[in-house]
Amino acid sequence: METFSGLENLEELNMECNNLNLNESTAFTPLQKLKYLYLKCQHENDENEITMDYPRSLVLLTRDVNDPFLSLGPEFLQLRNLSTLVLSGQAKFVNSTSFVMVPHIRELVLTRFFDMFYISPNSFCQLYKLEILRVITVPIGVKPAMKWFECLAGRTMKIITLQDIAISRTRLDINLINGDSYLSKNITSSLTQICVEEFTLKSSYVQLIYVNALHSLVWDRCLKVLDLGDNPLIGQIFADFQLLRFRNLERIELSDTFRSRFNLQTFWENPDYDFMKKSLYSKQLIKMNFKNSSHENIISTQTHSVNNNDQNFGCLGLRFSSSLKHISIRRLIDKYGFELCIVLWGTNNIDYLDLSDCGLYNFKFKISGFPSIKTAIFSANDMGLIPETFFDALPLLEKVAMSTCNLVVSMMSSKGGRYLEHLKNLQWIDLSSNALNLPAPDIFKFNSNLKAVNLANNRFLYFPFNLHHTPNLIILDMSDNALTSIDKDVQKQLDELVLRNGLFYMKLAGNVFSCQCSNIQFLHWLQNTLVTLDNNRNYTCMDKDGMLTNTLRYKNLDTLWQNCMGEFYFSLSMVIFCVSGIGFLTVFIFNKNYNYVKAYVMNLFGTFKYHKPNDYTMGVFIGYADQDYKFACDSLLPYLETTLGLKAFVRDRDLLPGCDVARGLVEALNSSWRIVLVFSENFLRADDWMWFTIRCAIYSQTPANPSRIVVMVHKQHLHHLPDELLSAVLDENVIVVSRWELDYVIRQKLRTLLF
Repeated sequence: METFSGLENLEELNMECNNLNLNESTAFTPLQKLKYLYLKCQHENDENEITMDYPRSLVLLTRDVNDPFLSLGPEFLQLRNLSTLVLSGQAKFVNSTSFVMVPHIRELVLTRFFDMFYISPNSFCQLYKLEILRVITVPIGVKPAMKWFECLAGRTMKIITLQDIAISRTRLDINLINGDSYLSKNITSSLTQICVEEFTLKSSYVQLIYVNALHSLVWDRCLKVLDLGDNPLIGQIFADFQLLRFRNLERIELSDTFRSRFNLQTFWENPDYDFMKKSLYSKQLIKMNFKNSSHENIISTQTHSVNNNDQNFGCLGLRFSSSLKHISIRRLIDKYGFELCIVLWGTNNIDYLDLSDCGLYNFKFKISGFPSIKTAIFSANDMGLIPETFFDALPLLEKVAMSTCNLVVSMMSSKGGRYLEHLKNLQWIDLSSNALNLPAPDIFKFNSNLKAVNLANNRFLYFPFNLHHTPNLIILDMSDNALTSIDKDVQKQLDELVLRNGLFYMKLAGNVFSCQCSNIQFLHWLQNTLVTLDNNRNYTCMDKDGMLTNTLRYKNLDTLWQNCMGEFYFSLSMVIFCVSGIGFLTVFIFNKNYNYVKAYVMNLFGTFKYHKPNDYTMGVFIGYADQDYKFACDSLLPYLETTLGLKAFVRDRDLLPGCDVARGLVEALNSSWRIVLVFSENFLRADDWMWFTIRCAIYSQTPANPSRIVVMVHKQHLHHLPDELLSAVLDENVIVVSRWELDYVIRQKLRTLLF
């Protein structure tokens, strides 16, 4: 009793699945105001279970029963306020006395009794106030379960749920042998005499339901919700549509029946028959044995109505209960091509329709007959050929799902806005898994009320639509696309949505972004945006070396910026350095080859022509010191005149005695095609006419004859050459000799430079 001392005002206590040993019967006595107590999934005691003293204020109790025979002790008789009892455990038998201590409860739930072997048909008879009965994951069998309702016939109840109660979950043959895989009128006669609002029989491996098995005047008046999902039914699919005609039915679930969820099929490329059309005229369908006369002529009346309406002649007609609001028939139909139009009756109040993965294809007609529909799910059907007017008759549609619908990329890009033009109330749309890759800026142009868009698992390289058209958007799924970045304009629009709506959530996982320097602005936005992002803002990205990494690695953007800017400025400095170097070199070469450049430009524009040897009276002027006359006159002169055939001028021979030396040198220089200057030590240091000759030679070199000067110098005196001479003579016009002799190499150089 000390465990909960001080908690006298506690109203709810959840201790499920804690493996507690409840060995103290008065453990909960202090909790006198406790209303909700959860004790399922506790430690299994080897000894007899302890009789607990539960607070009398309890309204809901969940607990385990591990004795072979399920029985409730006298302590339950005092729980007059108890209305909901949830039991689970390892009990194997339930008999007529199991619930005598709780005759006043309104809701009974038996769940997860994996070893249950038998439940007596009279087990629930004493529960005279029972309104809700749920039996979930108790392998007792469907046929035995129907016997429980013999003593409940004529009562009024709210909910009956039978889920996962097949004898075997793995072997259908065992269920078949025990007659547990079908429902007939004889088996369900007691059940259908209970005025129940909601009935569920799902995941129980029922394979056959006779057409009249679930029909009665009582259910036609009382039933509002029917769920037969996840049963491997066989037979005529269209027979299921007879279940849509209960007078007050509001919701029906027939999902995963004819097509199990474990055998998901893809689209058929070449469907060769229309299953629904054949079923409409099937003899088996027309000969329905409804026991109640109010149902006998439904099909014949429907067919007659179709045949007598000229406008709808040749259409497929379906009649529904006018009270129906919710239809879920996911994977019900094997395949159906809309080659015929469909005429519907009694569908004015339907606001939810789930046709996902029904093998639908060849949509030639727009959907009509659902003026009040707000949610439509078409996912996993082939909707590549839907007409532009497909949604025009659904003006109240708020949610639409078209995931994995084989949508035509070009059509959605160019005419997407037309498809959704009349859906002014659209708030949620799913276009995921359609291999879309082309942007459609105006697809949501007329859907300003959109709040959630799912474009996941497509191939978008860029943000696909204009966010200005969706000012109320708060959820966007762009995961598993091909985005590498989000441009600045879209970033700004996303942040504006946060400021306008107070929040905005976007999923980007599965995209491989760029973590290169060109994308640093996006990485900065990713870390600082007000948009709520998935995956802790950490996404796969590719660095500049083509290696996969993640965006969190670049959380310190200062370092990345320095690396990026360092490379940029280094590249910039190298460019400037190269440009400067090239400019300097250009100026240097220009100055050094001024005459060549000038001559080339002038010749290019045709203002003058290069001089030729024939334009001069003298072939070669030889400048030398008086002390070097032997080399000039005995070696060089004979080679030039005899071998090369050039007339040469030498001072010792051609300058007449008594003549003005300066005048004679100038005239000789101006009359010569080439000027050869022999720079020996004597010429550099002792010749009186050295500077006069050099300057006159330089002045005589013109653009018309830019390579006029040829210098021969001993290698020991190369660095003594005057600077003004070096600035006027090309390097290739300088012949360096090691001794003053005309060897073969010197001769060849002279031959090249003098012509």
